[in-house]
Amino acid sequence: MKFSPAHYLLPLLPALVLSTRQDYEELEKQLKEVFKERSTILRQLTKTSRELDGIKVNLQSLKNDEQSAKTDVQKLLELGQKQREEMKSLQEALQNQLKETSEKAEKHQATINFLKTEVERKSKMIRDLQNEITFWSLHRSYKERTEKQGNKLGYAATLCTEHLTSISQPSISNTKITKGLLRENL
Repeated sequence: MKFSPAHYLLPLLPALVLSTRQDYEELEKQLKEVFKERSTILRQLTKTSRELDGIKVNLQSLKNDEQSAKTDVQKLLELGQKQREEMKSLQEALQNQLKETSEKAEKHQATINFLKTEVERKSKMIRDLQNEITFWSLHRSYKERTEKQGNKLGYAATLCTEHLTSISQPSISNTKITKGLLRENL
């Protein structure tokens, strides 16, 4: 029998197999640990990925909120500007109305003052006319009295004249004088 180099190796084969088997077990153990670590890392990555997705959603929501807030602020600024403009125009309108009202009030006051002076002037005229009327009515009554007295005096003068003529003509004049005196007394 001839020994081949493989024969020399055959007795070493169980040791080699044992050693290989131990190496395989060691490798298998290491692979299991690697797979465990890989699973743990995958779980952590999945968890981190979910957290990142949540953060992305939150960031997007914040961006949307920020954009919405910017839009709201812009709208509020525009609304504030419009309100300022409206308030300015209202203030101008109120100032114009106030100016017009004060002008009208001044005109009314001037009219009232004019009417007061006219009323005072007319009242003075009325008082003057009343005084004049009183004067003329006194004058008229005085004139009437004077005329009556003048008529009486004229009548008396006529009577006197008649009396004087009657003295010269006693019988006719006595009757006339008597009649005249009777009429005067009545």
